[in-house]
Amino acid sequence: MQNLITYEILEDSIKIINISDRNIKIGLILRLQGNNAPVSNYFYEFKYKGEWMIPFFDYTGCGILSVHENLYNHEETGLPVMRELLRIIIPKHFTNKSDKQNVICIGLNKTGTSSFTKDMLDLGYSLCPENISHQYAFPDAYHENFNSTLSLLDNPRFNLYEDLPFSLPNVYKKIYEKRPNDLYVLTLRNSVDDFVESVKNYYHKYFINENINNFNHRQYYHHNYFYVDNINLCGLHYAFFESWGIQNTDNLENKLKSVYNKHKEDVINFFDSKNNKNFIIIDVSQKSELKKLTNWLNIKNDKSDFSWENKNIKI
Repeated sequence: MQNLITYEILEDSIKIINISDRNIKIGLILRLQGNNAPVSNYFYEFKYKGEWMIPFFDYTGCGILSVHENLYNHEETGLPVMRELLRIIIPKHFTNKSDKQNVICIGLNKTGTSSFTKDMLDLGYSLCPENISHQYAFPDAYHENFNSTLSLLDNPRFNLYEDLPFSLPNVYKKIYEKRPNDLYVLTLRNSVDDFVESVKNYYHKYFINENINNFNHRQYYHHNYFYVDNINLCGLHYAFFESWGIQNTDNLENKLKSVYNKHKEDVINFFDSKNNKNFIIIDVSQKSELKKLTNWLNIKNDKSDFSWENKNIKI
């Protein structure tokens, strides 16, 4: 393949140079260390040979900059169809490595995690995006390989984590082995019945099927940059409920109660056994729980109560 693009490493950035004799549209994808998940993008059109550009990127926690040529736009979708030209290893000193203490929400899905996250973001925390953790960490964690999960937790770009795979039963034990100094938050509902009702409402379109083998929903992540990593993730909800030990919807309410009660008991017993002060239980529906959390985190905050997200939503 003809060389179209080259590059030059500068003091704190990367210069991209057109060495072709034609116009060329390019896209740049900034990718995380550890799993190459895309986090930022930039488009540019070179109009003459020798033209150069320097993208403005925050390279924190990133290991690769991939360069793609925009070949054409798809007739039906209008989306760009890309060909990768090269990958550039980002110098270590660009990535701002630092010791950090994460906040990891280990509450089950539908225990107020969205409300918890919303207010944590308002407090200035940097969330590992759901599309990254779902696509690049959860499939491995489901198969009990936690390298990609730990890679995300080590990444200096983020310091707040929730949802899959961090919410799965027993995953917190694997994380704690490597990161005992992080902060662990167990979110709970006001009652187990509230949890059951929330799960049934939110996932009702899957529970129409009697067996999780029929949970064949395709989860399309529209946050993928450039449509290069255009992932239609199949089997996510099958793997999710299978991880809860639910194989079918028979006697569903009792199964969900068992999942909730066992996770609650296991988490509390685990951190009690460690005599760990980096663990707290939060019920986002209760008054003054946000103030309780921020006092524990030693953060100044005038707001006392959590926001209420995803209340009685069906999808």
